[in-house]
Amino acid sequence: MSVKELLKKLECSKEFKKFHLDNKSAYFCAAFFVYDYDCHQNTMQLDFWNRGKVMTFIMGDEIVLKDEEFADKEPLKEIKSTDIKTDIDEAIDKSKKELEKLKMEPSKIIAVLQRLKENNQLVWNVTAISGFNLLRLHISMDGKFLLHKKSSLLDMMKIEKSLKKKEDDSSASYVG
Repeated sequence: MSVKELLKKLECSKEFKKFHLDNKSAYFCAAFFVYDYDCHQNTMQLDFWNRGKVMTFIMGDEIVLKDEEFADKEPLKEIKSTDIKTDIDEAIDKSKKELEKLKMEPSKIIAVLQRLKENNQLVWNVTAISGFNLLRLHISMDGKFLLHKKSSLLDMMKIEKSLKKKEDDSSASYVG
């Protein structure tokens, strides 16, 4: 189901109508999808910015509203449905083609529709997990790759361990 279709479904729901009565200034700011191929489970959620918080609608057989705290003081940018030129299905298809080229079989794909803070550009921020390998992609609304980075979970753990060691070393003192 496309993001536009999900937004229409949400806007017609009693959950959203009740929410909108009390939150007229709230606006759509992100979409979040998880495709878990191992567990055969998918998650779809639509996020709305509302006075310093992200209000999350989990889209499934039932629509569930969650009120999330948000660490960043800066409001998330609005996304209008007319801005979405590349939808989730296209983003997933492009991601899978890149995974095939790299001979990676995804166990999970996480895709977030969001505006980049640095330039306000609307992108699909996609992370595909295959074993210990990660493929990070940013896909623009014209379908082009803005970021294409393959890495390893093991590399990330080495970096984290290295940072922790530096932290421990700097806090250690010599008692003589």
